Amino acid sequence: MKTDTVFIDVDDLHCEEQILDLLVPVYEALTSGPVEEDPKVLRGRPMITAYTIPNRMGPVKDLRKAFPWLIFGIHGFEHTMCECLCWTKPMAVAFMKKALDMGYDDVFKPPNWECHTEIEEACLELGLTLHHHREKYSPTVQGLKCYPGPVALRTELKHKNIHTHIVKNPATDYIDGHPDFQPEKLKKWKHAVSIKEVAVVIP
Repeated sequence: MKTDTVFIDVDDLHCEEQILDLLVPVYEALTSGPVEEDPKVLRGRPMITAYTIPNRMGPVKDLRKAFPWLIFGIHGFEHTMCECLCWTKPMAVAFMKKALDMGYDDVFKPPNWECHTEIEEACLELGLTLHHHREKYSPTVQGLKCYPGPVALRTELKHKNIHTHIVKNPATDYIDGHPDFQPEKLKKWKHAVSIKEVAVVIP
């Protein structure tokens, strides 16, 4: 697959220092390459989706103003193991609303990728985009905006998704040392898009 467009997402953001130390360099590398947009436009457009732990990060309204190129996605609420498996739809709506009130963007990814229909229904009710696992889960709720979506609807031939984690975790890869997050690789992309631009709607 050849494409000049990238969708970048990272998991487990939980403090401002991680933005400064790890995500600002990613943003700077992206915008120093052949990106075909005016720099003033770039500074105000979301380019990186960071799935954030609301219970640890706290409110992000001021951070969204300081880093307008960053989407603060909702990554569960406390980010306990498989947290969302025990959520009913009313519980999911309550936690999602609380995060939205704290300034988080209308994007949701469940920790450990553990999803179910009531999570989909809560996202649909609140207008959230659901980021689900491309192999383990296929959403079915009509009208839901999601990524990557059911196989027949996917837009992945038009972009590349590069994904990793903020923190060093023996069970996963992480941003420091990840080959796709090296400056020389990031500088090659001409277009960087957010999840909202590549998500699909289930008919």
